[in-house]
Amino acid sequence: MIRKATLADIPRMVELGHEMHSESQYSRLDYNPVGTAAFLRICITNPNPEVGTGIVLVAEENAEVIGGMVGFVMQHWFGGGLMACDQALFISKEKRGGMAGARLIIAYEKTARELGATQIIISNSTNVNTDRTAGLYARVGFEHVGYVFSKFV
Repeated sequence: MIRKATLADIPRMVELGHEMHSESQYSRLDYNPVGTAAFLRICITNPNPEVGTGIVLVAEENAEVIGGMVGFVMQHWFGGGLMACDQALFISKEKRGGMAGARLIIAYEKTARELGATQIIISNSTNVNTDRTAGLYARVGFEHVGYVFSKFV
């Protein structure tokens, strides 16, 4: 089941965030659970499209949160309408291979449309399962339009 996250989901999402961080290119950076919780709180409770309305969804299996998707709907920088940009899509390692990822993306798109977004941009900057993730994005209707480059300094 996919649903909007609540404040009560934050502890589990912080755990999942740590799992995602640990297997990603970001593992060379410190993980801050307090900062992650604060970020999620803002995303869950911020209803202001002028600064970015948060979208936080969770995937549940047998009443356990197994994954989530976090993003924002905000004004295009050039003022041409609203766009949705994701911050994270993650399914716990032992729960991958099912439909949770696709269902999260579809629900994210639906929520973004309801909030007025006319474009949705999703990406994979973790460097985890990049080909598999790209295939998932294409299967749910997204077009590959660019690149993500990263450089730690």
